Parts: sequence; structure tokens; C-alpha cells
Amino acid sequence: MWDTKFGFPPAAPPTTAAAAQKNPKRRREAEAEAEGEVAAEMREEAVERLRGVVRDSVGKHLYASAIFLADKVAAATGDPADVYMLAQALFLGRHFRRALHILNSSKLLRDLRFRFLAAKCLEELKEWHQCLIILGDAKIDEHGNVVDQDDGSDIYFDKDAEDHEINIKAAICFLRGKAYEALDNCDLARQWYKAAVKADPLCYEALECLVDNYMLTCEEESELLSSLKFGKEDGWLSAFYSCLIRKHEKEYIVEAKFKEFERESCSISSLSSGLTLKNNIDVLACKAEYYHQSGEYQKCFELTSALLERDPFHLKCTLVHLAAAMELGHSNDLYILACNLVKDYPQKALSWFAVGCYYYCIKKYDQARRYFGKATGLDGTFPPAWIGTGIAYAAQEEGDQAMAAFRTAALLFPGCHLPTLYMGMQYLRMHNFKLAEQFFTQAKSICPSDPLIYNEMGVVAYNMKEYQKAVQWFELTLEHTSSSLNEMWEPTLVNLGHALRKLKKYQKAISYYEKALTFQTKSLSAFAGLAYTYHLMDKFEAAITYYHKIHEYKTVVIPKFVQNFHHAENHAGDTIIHGVNIKNSSAIIWKEAWPLQISKALSRCLRKSETYRYFDLPFCSPEKVKEKSEALGEVLNGDRLVDAPYKLDFRVDYDSKPVCSKKLTKEEVAKFRNAVAKDYYFQMYYDDLPLWGFIGKVEKGGKTDPKEWKYYLYRHIIFDILYNNDRVIEINVHTDQSALVDLTEDKEADVQFLYSVKWKETPTPFEKRMEKYSSSSNLPHHLEVHWFSIINSCVTVLLLTGFLATILMRVLKNDFVNATAALPFGTICVIVLIWTLVTFPLLVLGGIAGKNSKTEFQAPCRTTKYPREIPPLPWYRQTIPQMAMAGFLPFSAIYIELYYIFASVWGHRIYTIYSILFIVFIILLIVTAFITVALTYFQLAAEDHEWWWRSFLCGGSTGFFVYGYCLYYYYARSDMSGFMQTSFFFGYMACICYAFFLMLGMIGFRAALFFVRHIYKSIKGRGRSPSGAPVLKAIEAGYRHFDTAVHYETEAPIGEAAAEAVRSGAIASRADLFITSKLWCSDAHRDRVLPALRQTLRNLQMEYVDLYLVHWPVSMKPGRYKAPFTADDFVPFDMRAVWEAMEECHRLGLAKAIGVCNFSCKKLDTLLSFATIPPAVNQVEVNPVWQQRKLRELCREKGVQICAYSPLGASGTHWGSDSVMASAVLRDIAQSKGKTVAQARHVCLRWVYEQGDCLIVKSFDEARMRENLDIVGWELTEEERQRIAGIPQRKINRALRFVSDHGPYKSLDDLWDGEI
Repeated sequence: MWDTKFGFPPAAPPTTAAAAQKNPKRRREAEAEAEGEVAAEMREEAVERLRGVVRDSVGKHLYASAIFLADKVAAATGDPADVYMLAQALFLGRHFRRALHILNSSKLLRDLRFRFLAAKCLEELKEWHQCLIILGDAKIDEHGNVVDQDDGSDIYFDKDAEDHEINIKAAICFLRGKAYEALDNCDLARQWYKAAVKADPLCYEALECLVDNYMLTCEEESELLSSLKFGKEDGWLSAFYSCLIRKHEKEYIVEAKFKEFERESCSISSLSSGLTLKNNIDVLACKAEYYHQSGEYQKCFELTSALLERDPFHLKCTLVHLAAAMELGHSNDLYILACNLVKDYPQKALSWFAVGCYYYCIKKYDQARRYFGKATGLDGTFPPAWIGTGIAYAAQEEGDQAMAAFRTAALLFPGCHLPTLYMGMQYLRMHNFKLAEQFFTQAKSICPSDPLIYNEMGVVAYNMKEYQKAVQWFELTLEHTSSSLNEMWEPTLVNLGHALRKLKKYQKAISYYEKALTFQTKSLSAFAGLAYTYHLMDKFEAAITYYHKIHEYKTVVIPKFVQNFHHAENHAGDTIIHGVNIKNSSAIIWKEAWPLQISKALSRCLRKSETYRYFDLPFCSPEKVKEKSEALGEVLNGDRLVDAPYKLDFRVDYDSKPVCSKKLTKEEVAKFRNAVAKDYYFQMYYDDLPLWGFIGKVEKGGKTDPKEWKYYLYRHIIFDILYNNDRVIEINVHTDQSALVDLTEDKEADVQFLYSVKWKETPTPFEKRMEKYSSSSNLPHHLEVHWFSIINSCVTVLLLTGFLATILMRVLKNDFVNATAALPFGTICVIVLIWTLVTFPLLVLGGIAGKNSKTEFQAPCRTTKYPREIPPLPWYRQTIPQMAMAGFLPFSAIYIELYYIFASVWGHRIYTIYSILFIVFIILLIVTAFITVALTYFQLAAEDHEWWWRSFLCGGSTGFFVYGYCLYYYYARSDMSGFMQTSFFFGYMACICYAFFLMLGMIGFRAALFFVRHIYKSIKGRGRSPSGAPVLKAIEAGYRHFDTAVHYETEAPIGEAAAEAVRSGAIASRADLFITSKLWCSDAHRDRVLPALRQTLRNLQMEYVDLYLVHWPVSMKPGRYKAPFTADDFVPFDMRAVWEAMEECHRLGLAKAIGVCNFSCKKLDTLLSFATIPPAVNQVEVNPVWQQRKLRELCREKGVQICAYSPLGASGTHWGSDSVMASAVLRDIAQSKGKTVAQARHVCLRWVYEQGDCLIVKSFDEARMRENLDIVGWELTEEERQRIAGIPQRKINRALRFVSDHGPYKSLDDLWDGEI
């Protein structure tokens, strides 16, 4: 606010001359006072003058001057208004930080304008949270009413100024809305925008955000409009807002609103008698948009064209103009408009959206989609671009991508019904009528006045054979259209006729068909409907008349007219967001010639890799060579395409058409002769079809001396092209042998280059046009050879399979007898095959994924600390001979196919049998895996445990065989020579063979690792026995509490042992045992707890468990039971939901008690705060090295029993430690008790027992089981307890595998709440 009131000092009292003379001192004082007052007045005048200069500088955009002068004024006066003036100048000069600092330093932020300007600075700095903080706390309801706001007071400014300003509180509400929108809180943004408009209807920015970003439904818009309080002089504003919002209302309502602008009462000033806003561009742009919504595209286009002549840079009018041009197919107008927009507004989404509209109009949907995407990248809140992207995908029948774009638009713009409508159309196209109906109903709830919605619902009803309902929907469509129907609604009239015909209301159906013909005089659907209706009425003459009309307007016979129904996409595009619509994606019609593109390469016959640029030879060359942007395949193939000098128009024959005439110099003749002598040929492409031809020929005439040979250049090329309808099927090229140029001598030659084109029709379908290239080769080619190769490889695979089966079933037979959980061999093969095919990654991505998800290696069984000495091995068991054996079999499986691949890459054969190539590749992987596993077994059988790198080298050794084949191919099969050819061939093949080495090495290593894990797990166990025999021995020894979990894979053996114990009489019944099991992390979800417990009971073959525990306070994706775990496996743990499901298990009687494992004090407190059934047990790690004193106190206080696992330190597990059993304190106490050092474990167990904890001890040795019971009959002394209490504390099982930078627990402190 620039105008500020300043007072004048009071006038000095008069001083008489007599008084002054009587009192000289008084006189001097009076004179000094008068001089001071004059000086003050002079200073005030100077300051006021500077204020005026500041205002003038701002008006002239001289912000540096304004800042300079305002700074001096504020320093001189210290007046708050001058401080505000300085901050305003700084803001306008884009010195946001300095302006913010001055406002904060002034300590005047209680004033609304100071606070608002400070918040505007933060808005420019994109510091949205700080912006909201400085605006202050406020609450708002869903209707946009501010219910609690502390905005301070406007204390330093003129209150009367509010009469001619936008209310400052409206501006603050609008700024809050922008902040919340930037923070992706659309609900609060919408409410604050509504509050801004309600606070002051003149705050147009807020309404614009609500309308343009589709934040409100039609009903909400109407409610907002009715709640606005306009002044008496703001009738024009009310009318304008009504026109802006109610474009889908019925015609008479909208027209009445526009007529209001023609009345004098809608003028802004009463002084402008007879002048109204009816010619205002914003008003007319609203009217143009209404025309577009009504389907009157020509009227819309004419109006927007006139408006853009008046104001070419009115962007809202430009958007409507784009829409109308799109519907009318004015591609030239779209092109010009797009070019101008990109030139003037390169950073605006509208500009690139216009480019996308142009490409969509000319049916180049890939380019359209790319530019629509660029528009969304520039402005993610630009609705037309999102919907345009979806419609471009829909035009290419890419339904999934289209639905994704529409879903995004529906989320971003909840008040726009079009994304939902288009999703319904997609489901309608897929014949999913139920889902289509749901989306149409949702669209109707957002915008109940759009007639297209009712039409689509009628289409759904018709397809669901609900014809009466379809009639009702179509009639509602016509009711919601304008009173003057246009051709946009011709399909609706035809649809209504179809529905009435189904109801056998033939006369009414005929009336609607005939009405449709008034809009589209050549409507095939209307003719078909009339013909078939008259046919049903037995009026055959009329039916035949209309059948003939169909043939008259369409050359292709339509064999079936029954149920010829307009699908939504034939007309759905008529309701659009500014120029994007859905239409049928039809085949491209040939309107112009495909460009003939010639490879930049001239190649030497039998030296395909030796290539040169085409125009290096003096052919007819254009002034500027037009290059084609290559796709990845073309780049990798070495193609560099340019437009050829031959014009091949579709179905246009040419006979000896000149290309150019030129005089060849001696040097150019020598160039051509050298190329002809070396058998150079050219390669061209037409509609992606390749063609080849030699540039000349050599006539030897039976002579052996090259000096006596004749060299000729072909100057007349003939193109033979076969076509089927509008598609090119085949193209060939040959030369006119009579049109030759003699190049034998080095002399100048006049040459006229010619070409001919001949088009012929063929019945070959487009889908089979590539078949001819499968036999295009200079060498014999038989498909049977490929199948022979595959059969040979399959025999190799079968032999290897039998060989491995012999190893596994005979050699390892004795080892597998006691391994009852070993998988069948067939299952192992299936798992290896699936694992190999599914998890095979690209090398780089595999390396990245491996690095990000690396975990500590977990051996399949306990390993010794010192490696065994490897015995001496014979030479054939060394690395090199093993690699030779391992690489030979896979290479023999691919040898035959390898020849054809080389002939295609380095020769001239075209490879087309990719299915056979894929089969051979799979066989290669299988053979590599099998042979590596076999050699690994032999290596382990020879007591050589260093198999890791050996398996990798053996698997990758096939790469060396392939490189060896390169030598054979180069010298025996190719005609390559010279340094360039040799280095090119062997350099590229070295890279390819190295890639094969890495890939197959990885396959070999992973197969060997899987094999080793399986046999060691099955034979030696993994610290646990899958058999139920140890459990039965434990029962017989007196144990009754058994702890299991689905993660341990011991539920089934325990269940079998329990059943056997009852049968043998070791226990009387199941009730004599106390069985504990646990809920694994991947089942820690509300809906998976009960199914997981039921599966546990099935494994145990029991009706209930005595105790069911939550294994960890961790949740993972369902199905993840085995380590290693990656960061992507973890999801947030919903403690309340999981526990409620656990309580349900208890109420159902499936678990007698429920509890938790590994819960910290904090997590246990949290659980107890809401649990209906408190946990009975918290099973945690307890031992002398980790005594859990704090947790024990909490559990005693809350009545929760501690159950101790790993009381001995879990030595032998992948996470365990020897620190407990190696404790000197425990050993000393054991010796004092008369026990051996090895029996120090009894001291550990006794200590835990005396703490009142439940004990869990793991052992499979019967003698050890009985020894572990020897903890009764004696006790620890108080001194011994104190010594144990003094042992340094360190948690052993820290559960690092659950910690991830990208998971819920990012550190151990997060997992254990700082308690370790």
C-alpha cells in the first residue's frame, strides 16, 4: 500500500513585537523555535517528495532506484508505512531474502499486510511450511468457512482503503491455498481457495484455481456461487462467474446468463450508459467454450478466430481455439498455432500441448503422446495434457497405459468428470460392462449435466440387453443437449433407433433413424438401421432401397447389419477438455509417399562389416542430405539412413524418370571403377523393407588379366513393388543391363541417372511380408538343420539329466536315507530351471541389485574355523582340464545355430527364426547348469572344497570355445582381411564372448551353489534336524515344552513326534505337551494372522497351540519366509491390527495363550496401552551376557512372563557367539561347583532359572538333553549371582537383517528403541 496519511505540525502561537522587545531571551527562543519549525516542514516536504519518487520509480519498473530511495526514507523516518514501502520495493525487485529480513526485523508482523508480504516472500522462495507458519494458525471447515483465525490486526494502515481494495484476508486465504497445493494437500487447498472467494468475490485467482484445476464438482461449484455475497455494483461479476461455471447447464439457462451482459445493468460503471461487457474477450471466450461443449465446433472456431485477431495472446481463448480446430480437423491451423506458441511461450505446457494436438490430428500418435508428456512435465496441473496422453494411448489400443493416464488425471483433478468417463469408455471397449457402468455413474455424480454420460450409460444398458433402460438413457441424453441438435448427436439418435428397434417399436425407431440422416446424410449406421427395420417389418422394397444406399456409399459389402451399434469411441471425443478426444484407431491411409531411405553405407560383398558412406561415391546427391534419426536397433546394426534421390509415390508408376545428369571427371570414374571391381553394393529401405543392388559389373570375357577386364556402371535402377490394399508387401530392385556406363578407361563420361517404378497388386497379407527374407541368403538354408541342432542339444540335456540322477540316487543314496526332508530330484530340476529363467538379470542391473541387497553369507551347515588340507589331485581334476570339459558340451549344443548367427551378423543372411534361437538359448543355460553341478560334485567328492571360483570358470568356459569358433569362422568362412577388418571382428567378438563368459559363469556358480546348499542341508542339517526322532527322544527324557515356528521348518516333525509319543504311550495325550509356535513377519498382517495359525495347526496336526507368539515386531511382504531379505521386502508394522487378529485367534480357542517375541520395553508398553487381552509371554534373548534387567522389571510389573531363548549364546548359528560359554566368570563358578569347564552351561541355565524365566534350550543329542536337566538340586550363592551380574553386557542377536535405509527400521536404535 503506497498511499499513507501524514499529519502536519501545529502552527506556532503568534508573538507580538512588544513582548519580544520586553523579553529579549524570549525573543531569541521564539526565533529559534520558528526556524526549527520551518526546518521540520522543509524535511517533511523532502521526505514526501522522496516517497512520491519511490512510487513513480515502481510505476516505471525502476526497482533499483525505488529500493535505494525507499531505504533512505525508512531510515530517516522509521515510520512503519515507509518500512512496508521498502519491503514492497525489495519484493518487486526480487530481493526476497532481504525483504523478509526487513519485515521480520521490524517486529510489525501483527499487521496483516506485513505478514502477507512476508509470506509472499516465502512463497517465491518455495518455503511453503514457513509460509504457512508466518500466516498463522487457522481452522476451516469443508465448506470454506474460517472458524478459528488469528490474523492479528491491521493497525498501521488506513481502514477506509479496504473499500477500494481486495480484502487482505481473502489474499491470505488464497496464499494458504497455494501453499497447501504445493504441499500436495489438495483438500485443504480447495477449502482455502473457497474461503478466499467467499472473503472477497473479487479475488479471481482463487476461483480460477478452483475451476481450471477442477477441484470442485458441478454441484460444489453451484453451491459456492450461491454462497458468494456480491455488492450491488458487482452484478456483472456475478453474471460472469455464472457463465464461467455453468457451461454444462441446459441451453436456455446458459443463454440467459450471456444475455445479462447485453443489459446496461451489467456495465461496470453507471456512467457508461449504453456500454456493456458483451464484447469483452473473457466473456466471449466463455461463450466459445460453451459452443464447444454443445458440439457447435464451427461456431466456436469462428468466434475464437475473431477473438485471437483482437488479442493473439489470450491463452484461455487459445485453448478453446485448439479444441475447435482439433474437432474440425484443421491441421494447418493447429500447425501454425503450435509453432507460434512454442516460439512465444517455450516454457508453457499449453505450447507443447498444441504440438501434441497437431500430431494427434494427423494421426501420429507416438509423437502426440511424447509432446503431451512434455506438457505434463512442464506443468503437472494442466488437465488437457494428462487426458491427451491417455487418449493418445487409447488411439493406439494401448489400454493399460491409457487407463494409467486417466487414473492420474482423476486423482489430480477430482472435479473433472472426463478421466472417469474415459475410463468407463475403456472398460466398455473391453466389454466389461459392470465396471464401465460404475465409472459412468461416478462421472455422473461429478457432472450430472453432461449429456455424453447418459449416452454412454445407454450404450452399457444396450450391451447388457436392457433395452428399455437404454431408451431412457438416450432420451435423457437428448434432453440435456441444446434445443437445436447438431451432427455431434447423430450417433445418439441412431443408438436410440437401435434400442427402439430391439423393443419392436419400429415406427419410432424409423423416425429417429431419419432424424439422424438430417445431420449425416451418408450415415451408414442409419441406413443399416432403416434397412434392417424395414426388413423386420416385411417391407422388402424399402429395405432393398436402403441396402443399396449402403453399397452406394461404401464399396465394401457389409454382411451383417443386425446389432450394428455405435460404440462409444465413435463419438465419445465430442466431449473433450480443450481439444483431445477418443476415436477409432484405424489403419494409416496412404496420402503421400513413403520416403525411400538409403543406408549411408556402401558395403563390399562378403565383407558386410566394411562399410562406407553412400554419397562418398559421386551419385546424384541433393544439396542438403536429410538424415533419419536412427532407432537403437539401427544404430547397433551400423545403419545410418539418409533420404535417397528417388521418389516412390504410392501406386504411381514411373518409366525411366531422370534423377540427374552429370559429367564424371577422371577421378570420379576411377572411384566408381574401384568400387565396381571390389563388388560394392548399396542397401536401401522402403517402409522398413530392405533391398540391395550392385552398383556395377565386371565383364572378364574369359581373360585372367584384370587389366583386360571391362568395368561398367549401372545408371538405370528399376523398382518392383508389390502392395495389398494400402500396405506395401514386397520391394525388389534390379538394373537395366542395356543402360551401362563404361568405366574401363580414365576419361570423362556424361551420365544420366534414371529410375523406374512398377507397382503390382498381390494377395499376400501384410502379416506375412517378412517371410521371404528367411530364405534370403547366398548359401543354402534349411529349417531342418535347426531342428536337428535342437534335437542334438536335447539329447545332451537328457544324458546329463540321467547322469546327475545317477549321482544323486546312487552315489548319494546312503546319505539321503536319513534326510527325510530332501526334495525329490524332479522338484530340484524344476526349481533350478524356474530360478534360472526368472532371475536371470542383465549384468549391470544384477550387479547393482546385488550390491544393494547384499547380506552376510549363510552357510548351509556349520563350518570349521580352519580349512581342511586339499589332497593332491590328478591333472585332469585341475582347473584348466575341468574348464575344457565344462565348456565343450554347452558349445556343442549351440554350434550349429552359432553358424547361422555369425552368417547373419557378419554375412548377408537375414535371421528370422527367433523362436528356435530362444529354445537353443534355454538349452544352453540348462546344459551349463547341469555340467557345472556335475563337475562340482566330483570336486567335492575328491575333498576339494574350493569350488566357488571353479564353478564360475567352468560355467563361463563356453565363452572361450565361442571365441575359438571366431578364429575358425574368420579364416574358413569369411573373406575378411586387413588390419581394420581383423581388429573390428576380433574386438567386437572379444566383448561378446566376455559377456557370454560372465553370464554363463554366473549361471554355473548359482546352480552349483544351489546344489551344494541342498545336499549339505539335507545330509548334515542346518543346526537343526528335520526329523521327529530327536523330539521323541526329548519327550522320553522328560521334556514337555517345545518351541517351534514356521520359520524354523520344524512344525511338521514336532507334530509327527507328538503323535508318535501318544501312540507309543510315552505321554497320555496331546494335553501333556506345551507347544509354542510363532507368527512369521510375512504373515504379520491383519488378514493373514488367522490363516497362518491354521496352517501351523495343519503342520502340527493339532487342534490348538498352547502359546502363539508374534515372532518379531516386523512386517514383510506376504510370501517372504527365507533369507536373505531385501529392503523392498519390508513394510510398516501395524501393531494394533496384528494384535487384534491375535486376540481373535485366542477367542476362537486356536491358541490357549498369546504373546510376543523380541519386543523392547517401549514396544511392550505401546502394546499394553491398547491390548484387550494382554500378552502372556515376551520371548527374548536372555543370558548372562545380556541379562535384560530393565525389561524384566517392566514384565514383572505388568504380569508378563519372560521366556529366554539363546541362554547359552546360540553358538553355531549364523548370528550366535561363543562369548557366553567363553566367560571366565561362568567357568570359575562351574569349577567351584565341581563341574567341568564344558559344563559351564549348567551355571548359565541355573542362573536363568533362578531369574524366574522360562527356558528354551536347543539340542539334538540325547545325552546333552539329559545333562541339561541337571540344573535342579543345587543353587547359586549370592556372591556368585553378584559376579554374574557384573559381566559386561552385549546383545548377541541384534537382528541386523531387519535394518535397512529404505525400510521401517533404519537403524538398530529404531528397532530396539535405543535399549541395546
